[in-house]
Amino acid sequence: MTVLLPAQYLAQHLFHVAPPGDKIHSTGSGDTAIIWIAVGLLLAVSILATAMWSAVDRRRLQYQTLAAWLRFLIRLTVGFGLVVYGIDKVFPLQMPPPSIASLSEPMGMHSPMALLWSFIGVNPVYEMICGGAELLAGLLLLLRRTALVGAIFTAFVMSNVLLYNLCFDVPVKLYAGHLLLLALFLTLSDAGVLWRIFWLHRPAAPSGAWAPPSTRTWARRTIIGVEIGFTVLTFVAVLTETIPAWKETHARLIAVVPLQGAWRIDSATIAGPKGGVIPNPVLSEDKQAFVELDINSNERAVFQDGAGKASGFAISTDIAKHTVEFTRPDKSKITFAATRPDPTHLTLVPTGRGDEDGIHHELYTNKPTRWKPLTTRGFHWVSEFPYQK
Repeated sequence: MTVLLPAQYLAQHLFHVAPPGDKIHSTGSGDTAIIWIAVGLLLAVSILATAMWSAVDRRRLQYQTLAAWLRFLIRLTVGFGLVVYGIDKVFPLQMPPPSIASLSEPMGMHSPMALLWSFIGVNPVYEMICGGAELLAGLLLLLRRTALVGAIFTAFVMSNVLLYNLCFDVPVKLYAGHLLLLALFLTLSDAGVLWRIFWLHRPAAPSGAWAPPSTRTWARRTIIGVEIGFTVLTFVAVLTETIPAWKETHARLIAVVPLQGAWRIDSATIAGPKGGVIPNPVLSEDKQAFVELDINSNERAVFQDGAGKASGFAISTDIAKHTVEFTRPDKSKITFAATRPDPTHLTLVPTGRGDEDGIHHELYTNKPTRWKPLTTRGFHWVSEFPYQK
């Protein structure tokens, strides 16, 4: 926050960033305009401070102890970041399986990031392997004796992550780029050693310092204790949050959803002002009639209009009363009585309760969840023909 406030000032008065990017705001993006400006500001201050320090202390040629402390802190920081991201994929939480709405939405309506999330999330095993690689890289970094291997492996893993972020417009480019650069920085001291081993095929021993040097026994033991304690606390803190989140997510995935399905809207009507009904009412923001209702869980539903645009609604289902309540993004609510004449039909009739302003909706649907090869094809050792549909 200390550097974000000056960055916000520069965004407003120097770069004239348009709202909402001109103010610090809650967002899931790590690439906001203010964050970019903050990184540039830190870079400028770092260059200036380096130049001033070098001029004042120009007679000194090296700072071995300070460099060792820097490498030590960077190693722990990068290791922590890789463990957090890795565990979030080992317990496949970051990229969940694509929802019914996502599977029903035309592919062209997906953003590149949503397509990437579906690509990885459609097979949890692949996501867990990716997470395992990140977790292994972080663990190797946190252990002093394997830190060099960990730094090299981290650079490899983060190169792939950065490519995903760049090619699919995932707004974590700055963070992924920093992790990659820091991993490369950690290998810099041993660049000559790596050259001799892998290119010249000559024996060589790593020379980079992975912990601050000290001649005192208590200091060395304290640093070792810090490393061990930091590693243990990292795993405890991450798992304490991840395991309950995974249990909640798993429970949601296996929960019984009475109205679950991709329901094609066969017809819809609104009560007319002078009696009768108005067919095919315009319901979406783009003046398009909704043509599909996708219910994936007991908490959320998505309407899709004729243009393929999705509109999300929170829902609350009362099984005993056979009602379902839809909550719009503006918090207004509509309550329907839900009936299932047969397994392939769902009828929603307005109850008159909620914020409908007298507008009644009646939906008749006749298609349950459709066949989705993306989620049902599975794995085959033997395939007589490519199944590319």
